[in-house]
Amino acid sequence: MSIAGAIHAEVKERILDEVYSPSQKLSETALAREFRCSRTPIRQVLQQLQKENLVTIVPKSGTYVNEFRLKRSDIQVRAYLEGLAYRLCIESGKDTRQLVRNMRNLFDAMHESLSSFDDRSMKRYTRYHYRFHRSIIRFSENPLLCRLYEELKLTGRPSFIKRMTLNDLAKTEAEHLRIIRYLDERSPEGEAFMISHIYYKKID
Repeated sequence: MSIAGAIHAEVKERILDEVYSPSQKLSETALAREFRCSRTPIRQVLQQLQKENLVTIVPKSGTYVNEFRLKRSDIQVRAYLEGLAYRLCIESGKDTRQLVRNMRNLFDAMHESLSSFDDRSMKRYTRYHYRFHRSIIRFSENPLLCRLYEELKLTGRPSFIKRMTLNDLAKTEAEHLRIIRYLDERSPEGEAFMISHIYYKKID
């Protein structure tokens, strides 16, 4: 991976994980100093991030992180992508036992993160939550499906959990366990359940 590619991956992850706050100004000089490079690759990275609608470059002012909110249409697309990924997983003939073990481990990590509600715990929870769902997408091994899913720019966003009540979290945990059980049983019922699990989630 090129220097610009590695920096792009890191800065993009920080934006999506809300390490950089919406409207925060990103300094070319500070980033170049941090990554120990010239400002040229930093400028390339910021231009690419603008194409991805993650930042806005304002002439004679600077580069600012965009506020990102999932729309209802994004949730709808995500729901059916994950439903299709589930179907591909159970119909592929591949051994899903390792996938199920991985998802159980991620579920345990999510549950453990709920022991407190500080910012650090929320970030941990949302990271594991994203990996939980993405593991099914990746196991499908469908390049187009994987690319469309990545374009939704989900990753781990702490604001996701901040909008949830304790009842919401308990319901979500129960649904995650049910998804794991359906996968373990290779049950076709899991496809529709996966869609409903995501489709009716609260958004801003």
